[in-house]
Amino acid sequence: MRRGLTLVETVVGLAIFLVVVLAGLESFGAARSVFSRLRDAQESRLSALGALDKIKADLLQAGRGLSVFLRLGLVPSLEEAADGWAFWNAERAARSTEDLGAGQVFIAVSGMPEAAAGRKVGLSDGEKGEVATVVAASRAGITLSSPLTQDYAAGRTSIVLLRRVMISFDRAGAVLRRKVNAASSQPLLEDVANFGLAFDPSSARVEIRLEKKGKVGVRYDTAIAAKNLALAR
Repeated sequence: MRRGLTLVETVVGLAIFLVVVLAGLESFGAARSVFSRLRDAQESRLSALGALDKIKADLLQAGRGLSVFLRLGLVPSLEEAADGWAFWNAERAARSTEDLGAGQVFIAVSGMPEAAAGRKVGLSDGEKGEVATVVAASRAGITLSSPLTQDYAAGRTSIVLLRRVMISFDRAGAVLRRKVNAASSQPLLEDVANFGLAFDPSSARVEIRLEKKGKVGVRYDTAIAAKNLALAR
């Protein structure tokens, strides 16, 4: 005749079972924690690389269509401000169809639908030039905030609508932001510990330094040759 389990045996069996279950739960929790950390690290890495790709794309466009303006010193190769760095390129260009004279504020030009108050335009005939701010724009042309300082001949003068991209680092908020022209700045990357650019004019090489926050700060340093700035030297 088989006898049943004694109370002691039952208690010991339950204790062993509970130990096994708790060990399994502990292992599952540890594995889940590791997976979560790996996932967060991967997402952080991808977001940092995405921000770097965006900045590199802006740098590759820097100086595009502005070789004459860069040579004449009318726009900077890479503008460093107190709150960040700005890159310039030509968004749209047109030829003057009429002579322009010093003192003139209205310029008849078509094909510039993006021109609006606050935008910058550059004028150059290859030998001289200037940059002015638009205060009003219509289908007939644009009105400048200040009169032209020089004369320009029809057919030889290029009128360029300038595009300015600003990359700024909000150190207090640990946020990297991107701003195009007069639009509001948009977050490009969060949890940033440090960011900086170093430009070598002799080679048009730009070094990008990016560090993200974390228990161990991760750095994403890279460099790029700004080809349009190099061609303008």
